[in-house]
Amino acid sequence: MTPIHIWKWRGYATVGGRLNGAAYRSYAGIYFTQFVVGAIVLAALAFAAVLLGDGFLNTIAMIVVALAVITGCVYLSVAQICILVRRLHDFGYSGWWILLIFPLLWIADGLLMGMLAQSLHLPKMPGLVSGLFGLLLFFMPGDEEENEYGSPVAAGDFVPTPAANVMGWVVVGLSVLSLLLAPWAPEKDKKDWELQFKGMIEKGAGEPAVPADGGTDL
Repeated sequence: MTPIHIWKWRGYATVGGRLNGAAYRSYAGIYFTQFVVGAIVLAALAFAAVLLGDGFLNTIAMIVVALAVITGCVYLSVAQICILVRRLHDFGYSGWWILLIFPLLWIADGLLMGMLAQSLHLPKMPGLVSGLFGLLLFFMPGDEEENEYGSPVAAGDFVPTPAANVMGWVVVGLSVLSLLLAPWAPEKDKKDWELQFKGMIEKGAGEPAVPADGGTDL
């Protein structure tokens, strides 16, 4: 029996064996929790760096933040790849398929769904294909018999803690909610946000910011 804990690496750093939907869902909840907590800590560090102002301490703080971001990205990427490979093993597929899956999902989401929405005059549906693929991984049963990657994962082989189990279902709920709401995201708000972000970048580079409404600053 392998307990699944929120704050432990155990079960992540391996690509051997199989992982059923319930265990995959719990692991997804684990790294989502760690991502949220890590983002909060990094935001606090970045805010502290700003408060320090210019100088040596500010430089050190920004270096710490940058290293923490890189470390977190590597950690979460490795975790996601490991559990995805083991989930593919549960269906009898090699983990090397992820090298093809990600480009195909990107093409399907960005090109095919965009063209389909435009031709049928439907709202844009960003991330629809990849979102549905993720839901399939959460619930689709694997091979019932032993395959080349091992025996089926029994119900007692992976036992998530209550926190890991709850966060796994939170991820499922957020995935479904994002799929339902994405087509109706207001395009105007997106464009305004993009203009505001562009203005912040230009202002940081020493150029005048461009207001979102296209007017001029007073």
